[in-house]
Amino acid sequence: MSKQVKTILCPVDFTPCSENALRYALCLADVYKAEIHLLHVLIPATEAVLEVPGSMPIVNRKLEDDTKEALTQMVDRVLAQVGEQLKNVPILNSHVEVGTPGFLINDAAIDYDADLIVMGTKREEDRPWYMGSVARDTLHQPSKPLLIVPQDASYTKIERVAFATDLRRADIAHLLEIDRLLRPFRPEIRCVHVDTGHASELPFDELASLCEEQLPGLNITFHELVEDDTTEALEAFNLVYHVDLQVMTRPHRGFFRELFHRSQVKKTVRYTHVPLLVLGE
Repeated sequence: MSKQVKTILCPVDFTPCSENALRYALCLADVYKAEIHLLHVLIPATEAVLEVPGSMPIVNRKLEDDTKEALTQMVDRVLAQVGEQLKNVPILNSHVEVGTPGFLINDAAIDYDADLIVMGTKREEDRPWYMGSVARDTLHQPSKPLLIVPQDASYTKIERVAFATDLRRADIAHLLEIDRLLRPFRPEIRCVHVDTGHASELPFDELASLCEEQLPGLNITFHELVEDDTTEALEAFNLVYHVDLQVMTRPHRGFFRELFHRSQVKKTVRYTHVPLLVLGE
């Protein structure tokens, strides 16, 4: 990403977690002086179309109008909660689309030229908060950097970032992207590798040396953890170092596959409630 965040896409579904994501997006937009595109996706009622095709256009128009009114009410409600914290109330644009949420969100991010997607999700039984169905679909192939905000996360200035690395040369570019995205905050970045026995492209020390050579202006420290459970290790790290934001690349292989695979998730694990920024490959 070669420019600062100027446009934020915030998908909402009128749940408390999406309202919290909007609060978070408003605070970010205030820092970036960015505009926000609010998006609500209506799922098509295919069965109703077959039963009463003649009436569906009227129902859809009314539903769309009702949804736009609900968006306006939600914005007013959230602004009443955080308005006094904002130096600049951002421009807000509301959109109602019909389709499959996860895929339509990624398309909308491209259409609106969004620099960042901010969406909320909540923890569900048997899986962590970042694996809600819409978040999972959006994560499948994120078109833009995706910030997932858990329901109980409050906005705080981003001062401490943990970047989870699986030791690849591409991490140099990812760290540069983190710097560009978070430049207004100038956070300290802790580059964390959890060694669970998987093969890696680079030795840990070599990646640290490359970063020191190629990224001399960034405030980066390096941490290697030898643990069996990646999720628990990252959570413990975030708690110890008071991390404000967890960053990782799109789940692809190695310990990221372990982290995001539902079969690996245990009910007893207390997952971190730090917002998660996911970068594309």
